Amino acid sequence: MSGDVERDAERLNDESRYPEHLRTPPEKVLSANQLVAFNMWRARRASAWSQQEVAELLEMYTGRSWSNASVSAAERSWQGGRPRKFDANEILALSKIFDEPIAFFLLPPEDARWNRSNVGMREFPDEHPNMNPEDKNSDLMGLIPVADYIGSLGLYKITPGMEFRIQELALRHLGLSWTPPKWKMPFKHTPVRPGGTIEWNSSGEPDDEPTSLTEEQLSKVIEKHAERIARDVAVELDRMGYLRKTPVSPSPGEEVGAIIRRARVNADTSLGEIAKRTGISVYHLAAVEDGNFAQLEWDPDKKDPQARLRRATDIVGKFAEAVGLDPETIVEQYLAESNGRLTQ
Repeated sequence: MSGDVERDAERLNDESRYPEHLRTPPEKVLSANQLVAFNMWRARRASAWSQQEVAELLEMYTGRSWSNASVSAAERSWQGGRPRKFDANEILALSKIFDEPIAFFLLPPEDARWNRSNVGMREFPDEHPNMNPEDKNSDLMGLIPVADYIGSLGLYKITPGMEFRIQELALRHLGLSWTPPKWKMPFKHTPVRPGGTIEWNSSGEPDDEPTSLTEEQLSKVIEKHAERIARDVAVELDRMGYLRKTPVSPSPGEEVGAIIRRARVNADTSLGEIAKRTGISVYHLAAVEDGNFAQLEWDPDKKDPQARLRRATDIVGKFAEAVGLDPETIVEQYLAESNGRLTQ
């Protein structure tokens, strides 16, 4: 060290003086399509599903040909090679298959080696865009800062127009009131004096000068008001309907698949969770909900109609029981809907 602070700081920041293994690796920038591929791979691994199962569901939902190999190629595209161009229908299908919101499939990786600063609006060779502002062929116009990108997903910043539309849709289709997320620290604007009491001014409002809470003071405030806070939260959740689990009753003319799906949604359970509890594949569970009973009844040899009948009714009955329905009633309705198909 020379004793010159600015000069020493400049030398420390000059990574060209460091050995290769100590230098910060160049940022790799993934495009939106590559982010979908990454999150598709991540969701499938978390669900412990095979690529073949995902391919069958994608083909069933999108009406396009998917195979084990095409799912594998799509997942690998986030690491380079030929990029997969996902369309809106495919992203919506992934959202249904893995029971995750659409925004989940557009989130950047947490790994600092990827998308440290930017997300690509197109793919770049080896994920390394030309970030030289003096180069007329620079890729800077094809980049969006990660913070702006996350904001565009609506995760922490909601525009007035979008908030109005979400409120309207939530009331119309879900019967719920919707409040946008508030990304604020608790007690951030509420001044507290030592001992955990809030300082109020003569007008009955908290003082203008906030005082930072220590961890000990915050613990005292929470401990003192925990019961009231928990009670108020429970009342609000009950008012919004989250604590009420009304048993599902079949509506006149409602088909078996629709009844079971409504019961599963009412129980706040995913297809993956049902699959783990019952041992039935997600592929067959989805077929039941969609009324695609041909998938349950399919028999390449067509030698034993009774075996096909037992297999199909067993799946329907177990699924119905897992979501709180009477399996005998649901199986009886399923047999009526099948109209003797399995005995032919």
